[in-house]
Amino acid sequence: MPRKNFWKEWLLNSVALAAGGFLFACGIHMFTEPNNIAMGGATGVALMLHQILPVPMGVLIVLLNLPLFFGSIKLLGREFMIKTVIATVVTSLFIDLTEFLPSFTEDKLLAAIFGGILSGAGLGIIYLRGMATGGSDLLARILLVPFPFISYGQMILLIDTVIVAASAIVFRDFWTVLYSAIVVYLVSTVIDTILGGMDRAKTVQIITAQEEALKQEILTQLHRGVTLLDARGGWSNEEKTLLVVVVRKYELFRLKSIIHQTDPDAFVIVGDANEVLGEGFKDQDPDSL
Repeated sequence: MPRKNFWKEWLLNSVALAAGGFLFACGIHMFTEPNNIAMGGATGVALMLHQILPVPMGVLIVLLNLPLFFGSIKLLGREFMIKTVIATVVTSLFIDLTEFLPSFTEDKLLAAIFGGILSGAGLGIIYLRGMATGGSDLLARILLVPFPFISYGQMILLIDTVIVAASAIVFRDFWTVLYSAIVVYLVSTVIDTILGGMDRAKTVQIITAQEEALKQEILTQLHRGVTLLDARGGWSNEEKTLLVVVVRKYELFRLKSIIHQTDPDAFVIVGDANEVLGEGFKDQDPDSL
């Protein structure tokens, strides 16, 4: 890698790690920890142990991840593991160095919501730069070796469910399970939103006999590119043309109107595009994210 690109990537990774670690720590100290709301992964276990042991929470997170680091280095590779260790240590330091942050205990539901959003945003920023923070992610990869019939997502859900259920015993409060479930859901949702991109769009597939007229209308009215694919009807065996168009959500209504006016008999399929890279949408350079 050229020296200039190396330092650029290092700077972007450092900024993302600092911002993500701080947001993650804010979510914990301001909302989840003071309300005894457990998260999934090593952080959730560390939060419960922190109630019993006089050990800083960040230190507990690192100690819990140590066996996972050694157990998964062959599965994930040396480079990714180094990034994961660094990210875990840095986020743990932020957790231990931000205990001065004010706590919100007036409403447990609001605490769960904002704790989940802040923590998810912090982790999402870190994951966006190709780093991870250990915990359920590493444990799931290890357990998939002896249990290959379980999917990766199901394994993480199972691990987090066990941790959240255990929090009810540690905190002696059944309702904490419900609040913890809200946090786990919001964390995963926010992470998916950040990784999938905020620039979501719609993919529209159109089967029409008026392909040339419809193509021109889309190009001139919407100024969107159109891809033409050859297709054949399975029942009629007729040769047809499939038009593929990607539009932003607010452009979908106009596109439907154009289709209806040009060919009312067209067959239209609309799907979600979580992220679109290229001309007219987001820059393809990952460092621009």
